[in-house]
Amino acid sequence: MDPNVLSPTSKGKYITGYVGLPAGFNVSFIDPSSLRLNDAIPLVPGTRVTIGDHDSDGIPDLIVKFDRQIVKTLFTKPGNYTLHIPGNYVRSGNTVPFEAFDSVYVR
Repeated sequence: MDPNVLSPTSKGKYITGYVGLPAGFNVSFIDPSSLRLNDAIPLVPGTRVTIGDHDSDGIPDLIVKFDRQIVKTLFTKPGNYTLHIPGNYVRSGNTVPFEAFDSVYVR
């Protein structure tokens, strides 16, 4: 996630998520509409979903945006939090659910 440190007073619009899959799976087959941060928060409507290599490991990541102000409502106090992003990988009519995890620190 970017940023990976959140401040309650930050005014940014988005939190960027980087969803990676194991080698051999193509992130272009991820259904973006199935992604929900902590099972609840959908992607920001109208934002572009792109493919990149955020962590420079040679394995593509799906780059998505979540509404920062909504995400901040998940956290009631400072600390480290694990974020959960479930989604669906859809290829040739077959849907395979998957999960991605990341962490953020809240000031």
